[in-house]
Amino acid sequence: MSALRVLCLTSEYPPRVGGVATHVYELARALRTAGLAVTVVAPPWPGAALDENHTLRYSPWLRAQPFHDVLLGRWCRQQLRRSPADLIHVHGLRPLRAALSTGLPVVFTNHTSGFLKTLAGGGARLQRLGKLLAGCAHILAPSEELAEASQRAGYQGPVSYLPNGVDATRFAPGQAPAIRAGWGASDGELVAVIARRLVAKNGVVVAAQALAHTRPDVRFVFVGEGVERAAITEILARDGTRARAVLAGEAPNTAMPSIYQAADVALLPSLMEATSIAGLEAMACGLPLIGSAVGGIPALVSSGVNGLLVPPSDAQGAGRGRQRAGRRPGAPCAHGRGVARSGITAIHLARHCAPDRSHLRSRRRTAPPIAFRLRAMTKPVLIVMGTRPEAIKLAPVFRALRERPEFSVFVAVTGQHRELLADTLAALQIVPDFDLKLMQAGQSQFDLIGAMLPGLAGVMASVMPAWVIVQGDTATAFVGALAAYLRQTPVAHVEAGLRTGDKYGPFPEEVYRRLIADIADLHFAPTPRAVSNLLAEGVAEGQIHLTGNTAIDSLHWVLKHVAPVWPEALAAHAASLMNGRLVLVTCHRRESFGADISEIMQAVASLARRFDTTHFVFPVHPNPQVMGPAHEILGALPNVHLTAPLDYPAFAHLLARCYLVMTDSGGVQEEAVELGRPTVVMRKVTERQEGVDAGTAVLAGVEGAAIVECVARLLDDQAAYARLAVRASVYGEGDAAQKLAQILAAQ
Repeated sequence: MSALRVLCLTSEYPPRVGGVATHVYELARALRTAGLAVTVVAPPWPGAALDENHTLRYSPWLRAQPFHDVLLGRWCRQQLRRSPADLIHVHGLRPLRAALSTGLPVVFTNHTSGFLKTLAGGGARLQRLGKLLAGCAHILAPSEELAEASQRAGYQGPVSYLPNGVDATRFAPGQAPAIRAGWGASDGELVAVIARRLVAKNGVVVAAQALAHTRPDVRFVFVGEGVERAAITEILARDGTRARAVLAGEAPNTAMPSIYQAADVALLPSLMEATSIAGLEAMACGLPLIGSAVGGIPALVSSGVNGLLVPPSDAQGAGRGRQRAGRRPGAPCAHGRGVARSGITAIHLARHCAPDRSHLRSRRRTAPPIAFRLRAMTKPVLIVMGTRPEAIKLAPVFRALRERPEFSVFVAVTGQHRELLADTLAALQIVPDFDLKLMQAGQSQFDLIGAMLPGLAGVMASVMPAWVIVQGDTATAFVGALAAYLRQTPVAHVEAGLRTGDKYGPFPEEVYRRLIADIADLHFAPTPRAVSNLLAEGVAEGQIHLTGNTAIDSLHWVLKHVAPVWPEALAAHAASLMNGRLVLVTCHRRESFGADISEIMQAVASLARRFDTTHFVFPVHPNPQVMGPAHEILGALPNVHLTAPLDYPAFAHLLARCYLVMTDSGGVQEEAVELGRPTVVMRKVTERQEGVDAGTAVLAGVEGAAIVECVARLLDDQAAYARLAVRASVYGEGDAAQKLAQILAAQ
């Protein structure tokens, strides 16, 4: 089957500074990547051609004629006789009539604020617009507002929301010192870039007026050309701000990533806005955004999170907003990521936004004396995680902080566990803002730490967090704390104070958590024992807070809100697993690798043969040091079910209904004790001694005979089992994250 042939017809090309032209360029590239045959039909432009092999350029004489649409339609029909197409995709109102005259199906994208102006004007123009739209086969709207506007114009055909997108492989955080130097910006200056055509509706005149209301170390860079250049120059001279402004002129699309990388903040002034490619490009470069609360801009700017929204036409308000923005509090986020893999990015517009459209009828171009209160930027908090247990225990913290207006929350993942972490984040409904993707096959702790430190340093330079939050005792937690310390950023340590007293057990976690304790400024201890450990090490009492363990928060949330999806290996035995006696096994500790792992596997095999009607479910850790012995020793036993690691909801539900647990995991000890599942701990020492002291867990060690004896007694002796099968809330009441958020807010 041949590829679908698409003619992209536009009167605005090539892409220079945002707008329709950039959308056409990005969309055409994405469609070609998806396998479609795409040709762009556009007016000519001076200088080097972009994408010339796929572009037809019509005459400049034709573009200037009063009957442009009629002549353009004739020209298109001639081209189609030479090179047929299956459909025409029209960008913008001007070439729509020409496309309809070809007889091909027409897909229309209503990018422009001119479309909104026609709707606001009503009358005969609106009626003519409705007749034009009636000939379209489909409308693709790049914002929800424009999708709804198409229907208000009287169009009754299909309308789809196709968001704008940018190619995030080109737009990425960074610095461009040479460009800053060319603008005359010193190291101490905050550079605000305004990448827009210099026309009245884009709010550039108001932006020029706003410069007088900013602090003296702010420099405005106007990138673009247009009829308002003279007016902007006059305002800058009148206000005495000409030395703090750069009129950089037009720039090609290929230069925009470097321009944004050289800036500290992006300004999106506008009196009328349909969509904002410029906002997406700035977001993909990690810039905070300050924009007018009109059209599509509120969909991109979460005020106080990744930027600020100000009323349109308010120069004084815009100036104060730019003063409060600070340097680079923003971060690349999902909205700004683009077409690298799957075509156009989905820019999910917030449905609760209801932009004020009253400005559409206003021709006022000067700033009115409006007084308003501008909300200050919230405190940026960076949560660092890299493993599945960290994600499980930090998810409640993420949710608790997001609920509080004091914070803007960013999540950075190192990729220390890649697949396990990705699945867990998806189940817990967390989309990371940064993913370092550091996991490599066979890498050592030396390799991991060496790659992690500069990566996290770069993230922190972008976010400029007020707090960095780490959890537990992983390499990610240690390096996250170290990177924050080197930037002199306060560190909050979740699950602080766990100790075994043996620096090689667990290895290397025992030393990591001791080192984090020396760095941390706030220690959120899960139990009184953990508090005592920290006090004994000399941590100031005022820095320690007893919160309970966030693992309990996460466990109850998942059991309540997320249904399990069983893997095929378990689904085939669902009835017997759910109705019979089930022992859940986990084993992955680094200090057990080698002889101890083999001892543990032999113990499980012995128990499975002895209790052949009991099912042993073992989600096997992907580390070869675990997978090899597990499959070699246990693979042939019919009542031992070796599975890939379960996603967290499935594991939590399995834990809630199992008969007993055999584990070397610290987190599983906490969860099993909370659910009243008797727990046999297959380790020499444990930092979760509370469960053992409460009588719901037994420390069996790693010798096979001792493990078999302990588990067999619980499977044979109902009285012994009943003594352990008692819920003990020794690790908290499920409100640890709320306590933590309240404490952090008070700092």
